[in-house]
Amino acid sequence: MMKPETAEQTYQFFEEAQIVLSTLEDHIAAFNRASKVFEKTTSDFSKVEKSLDEIGAKIAEKIQVKTIQTYLVDAVKELENVTKDLKRRKHEERSTLKIVFASTCLSVLLTSIVFIAFEAANKPLLNLIYQFVH
Repeated sequence: MMKPETAEQTYQFFEEAQIVLSTLEDHIAAFNRASKVFEKTTSDFSKVEKSLDEIGAKIAEKIQVKTIQTYLVDAVKELENVTKDLKRRKHEERSTLKIVFASTCLSVLLTSIVFIAFEAANKPLLNLIYQFVH
């Protein structure tokens, strides 16, 4: 037979062991919940990381497009400047051509007037030039 003190100690030991086991089960359950939360957080973080990578790629693409747009806008401005310069030069060349044409016309007119005047005086200019040279 077991002594009452030993039985009491054994009973108390099992009660304490049951409390420790219960606490341990609570800790295990809490750990399992924390594990699941950690796994979900890791999964969510992977999704966020993937989204950030996609956003980064889109930003890089937009930066590249923006750079190309800037180059195109600069090229269009340069073409407009060249076009303005060409139009200005064309206008200047036309003005010069008009001046040359007008000068030529005046020269021909004056020469014709001189020829006509000498012919009217019945002295052909070419004969006078020939006589002057000889």
